[in-house]
Amino acid sequence: MNRPGQQTNCLKPKGSSYDPLKEGAQDGLCYEQFGAGRCKELLGEDISQADCCLNPTYGYRPRAGAPCQSCRQAEWSHWTPWGPCSMSCGEGVQRRSQTCLGQGQCSNGPRKRWEIRACSLKDCCPVMGGWSAWGPWSSCSVTCAEGVRKRLRSCTEPAPICGGSCLGPGTDTQSCDTNKICPMDGGWSNWETSSPCSVTCGLGRVTQKRLCNNPAPRHGGKACLGLNTRSYFCNTKTPCPVDGQWSEWGEWSTCTRPGYTGNISCREIAGQQRRTRVCKGRSSDGKRCEDSYIHIRSCYNMDRCHRECPRMVTERVGTTGLVNVSFWGKPSPQCEPIDGKALEVEEKEPC
Repeated sequence: MNRPGQQTNCLKPKGSSYDPLKEGAQDGLCYEQFGAGRCKELLGEDISQADCCLNPTYGYRPRAGAPCQSCRQAEWSHWTPWGPCSMSCGEGVQRRSQTCLGQGQCSNGPRKRWEIRACSLKDCCPVMGGWSAWGPWSSCSVTCAEGVRKRLRSCTEPAPICGGSCLGPGTDTQSCDTNKICPMDGGWSNWETSSPCSVTCGLGRVTQKRLCNNPAPRHGGKACLGLNTRSYFCNTKTPCPVDGQWSEWGEWSTCTRPGYTGNISCREIAGQQRRTRVCKGRSSDGKRCEDSYIHIRSCYNMDRCHRECPRMVTERVGTTGLVNVSFWGKPSPQCEPIDGKALEVEEKEPC
């Protein structure tokens, strides 16, 4: 074996020499280009080697699939790159080659020659190590039900050398039983609607409930987190009925006495007056306004009367019997001022 820096040329036996005349006697394939041992740009088939090689830059192949030959005079190709080292560690060998290309013989006769040299990818080869004894078992991986425990060993007896290792695992596991039942936390069931829409018209609310039974908490497990009810709006798409609402009372009518043809103004003759109101805003299916739309009361017509301050008088009006009588109009009282103020006529009703 050669040491690094030394080279050896290996020659083929004499009996394996190449005979270009014999090959040239056949018709083959002629190529316009030859380089790096390859033919390119096929010119034609069934062409003799002698005719093809009239141009020394051409390439010739005696038959399809045969090695390509150069038409120039025989010469050695460039050395191929060095091949891989035969050993991944320690000392090995690697080789490269040259090929005789062209017509005739290269020096030393063979069509191919080799060169070999020593090589070394790593100075040392890996040496396997040895395992230590197993360490103690660890505690169980869980506190309830079944789990696993493990033990360790180290690759130190002896330690591996030059990238070596120990065969087999460095960890061993086995099952362990705590003989305890694990707590089971609760889980929610699906939401279920517990009530229809809260209204029959417009927008309302629907309530949903769920139970903590999927599964139910057991053996000290936690209850379900969150609320067990929720709600969302519902739309009936139906307008709600609108009840009627009374408007404010209108003005009182003039105080007159029904069926009496004379004038009762400024006289102690009781009359009647009325006022009305309107039921507003009711939809077709809403409730009507309650009570009456008309209000009738007994009255004295005191409009523009010049007289002493009158007193409240009860008198039979029609067939209603004795009633409280109100004063109507704006009289011109002749009462004396009280505390420097003229008398103001006010009308009050019990509420």
